[in-house]
Amino acid sequence: MNKIYTLLILSILTGCIVIVPNFTGLKSGYKKLSPNQKARIKFVNDREELTYLNKNDTIYAITSNHIKTIIENEKSDVVLYLWSANCSSEVCHPIEYVREMCSSKNQKLIVVMEYYDFELVSFQNTESLDFPLFSINTKHYETDFCNKYTKRFITDLLNKGKLKDEELYNRYFLFLNGKYVGAKSDIIKL
Repeated sequence: MNKIYTLLILSILTGCIVIVPNFTGLKSGYKKLSPNQKARIKFVNDREELTYLNKNDTIYAITSNHIKTIIENEKSDVVLYLWSANCSSEVCHPIEYVREMCSSKNQKLIVVMEYYDFELVSFQNTESLDFPLFSINTKHYETDFCNKYTKRFITDLLNKGKLKDEELYNRYFLFLNGKYVGAKSDIIKL
């Protein structure tokens, strides 16, 4: 009799479980974008130079080499913010807040989107940024899985073979005079 009750309860519970495969952050989200949204993204080949950056609605899908070039050519200190649209952690700040923090320290801000979410991007004030929005070129890193291409991008950017987790899984990366000096999980600690 106990087996019958157990089976009955299990069948009721399994009927209530819903698996929602449509969440962001696991993959880039590019394949789910509309044709108009895809048209806003310009994939830049690793060997191609970023000669003209349009700050309107274009998002440049770039590699770490492009970011290195921008940082090396800047005369001021630069903070790279790895922005994740759906991050609800206390260290994930709105782009405008991070821009203001950087501006108060005379630092330029580069925002790199971890994945695409145009709805949440539309709520961010990106017009006052020093550079257009960037995203990671998933074609170059040969994967659509966010964790994999982000790890490859950061490893290449910092020019280190193996990174410690404390360094790899941060959101804010500081470069002084074109050189990497450190990373923090929160802009307030940088």
